[in-house]
Amino acid sequence: MCKPMPVGRPTQVNLTIEQFLQGEFYGFVEATVRAPVNEYIGLLPIKIKGRLICPGGTFSGLFFSEELRFALNNGYTLLGITKAYLFQKGENTFLQLIETLNDMKISAQKEGKPTIRNLAKLLMNSMYGRFGMHPSLTKHEIITEEQTQNICPHWQLSAKIDFGELSLVTLLLDKDRKGR
Repeated sequence: MCKPMPVGRPTQVNLTIEQFLQGEFYGFVEATVRAPVNEYIGLLPIKIKGRLICPGGTFSGLFFSEELRFALNNGYTLLGITKAYLFQKGENTFLQLIETLNDMKISAQKEGKPTIRNLAKLLMNSMYGRFGMHPSLTKHEIITEEQTQNICPHWQLSAKIDFGELSLVTLLLDKDRKGR
């Protein structure tokens, strides 16, 4: 929570492998990569049929630029980039909040106040939980207006932010229609 995070409205850009390797791009890329043969645990997770896996071999997915750079530094090969979404780099987005809560936790520990300590710890952990919520009930996508019109009937459009020809949409699983 204290490292830079993508903030603001994304901009879809044309990005070559060479431009990505220069290191200035910050955002998300839809890319094809090849994992090293000797990789024991994969570094780039993707979702297939609702399950999160870290495959070997050649595969495609949507990756955060910093995770992709880490994988490239550890033997992965970038084979192609299909789409790229540029974000602003938000420095210290939650730093002050995390530092305040951590100070509260430490002082409560020293003063023998377990309730306040546990509350501060719960608030810090909740931040991580909130950003890692189970995506099967809510999903966010960047899609065209035509794709917006063809949303699966199992999903309900909850929010839509237009930016140019693309829209960032929040979709909620329509539990009433799921079983039909």
